[in-house]
Amino acid sequence: MKIDLGLRFSKRFFIATTLLSLISSTYSLPVSSHNAAAISIPAGASDSLSAMFNKHFLLNHDSKKFARIVTVTDVKASPQTVLELLSDFPRFPEFMKRVKTVSVTRQEGNLFFTESYLKPQMFVSQTCNHTITQLHHKPNTIEWVLIDGNFPSASGRWEVEPTESGKSCKVTYTVAIDPGPIPNNIAALGLKIVQKELVAGMRTRAEQLARQSTLSKHQDDSNNHSLATSHPI
Repeated sequence: MKIDLGLRFSKRFFIATTLLSLISSTYSLPVSSHNAAAISIPAGASDSLSAMFNKHFLLNHDSKKFARIVTVTDVKASPQTVLELLSDFPRFPEFMKRVKTVSVTRQEGNLFFTESYLKPQMFVSQTCNHTITQLHHKPNTIEWVLIDGNFPSASGRWEVEPTESGKSCKVTYTVAIDPGPIPNNIAALGLKIVQKELVAGMRTRAEQLARQSTLSKHQDDSNNHSLATSHPI
């Protein structure tokens, strides 16, 4: 009986610590994860960003060894507002609370190699992270790949669909990871928790920006109206 209880506790402890580690590691996936020693890719490197992106992109493959999660949300903001937020890398900390800074270190056309630093947190051994992100490859779509880091491979895709009014949109975020030795069901659970938090942060920030834009426009219209009435022609 004691042995059985010990095994159950050990199993639950393993699952809990693995999940916590996965959550902390996965949070860096939208800006990727990379060895801090490899801070940048030399301009003359033989592998182009396009070649590396295509090599590591997982979402075109249907494999049972990948943990894949899809999160969908409605955002009260225009598609343009959402896409601008998701493609303005230095602004990622505005909705990724565990990310400290993000900067672009290399660009080839619509492909961006970015470097980010995570805030100190449990189970994160690498605070310097990198990813390759592809913008405007498809309409209203942003895709990224993990080059190396806490997982053998990982990829993600943001899809933004406008509503009929054009003032709101539906956002679909898909992430697939190769969790390596971590069981797929645990990896999927950790990924789901992270995506829910990340997408909620993106939605909140995008809607804040939309409200600020509306207020600014109303203020400009009011100022213009005041000027027109005070200086009639």
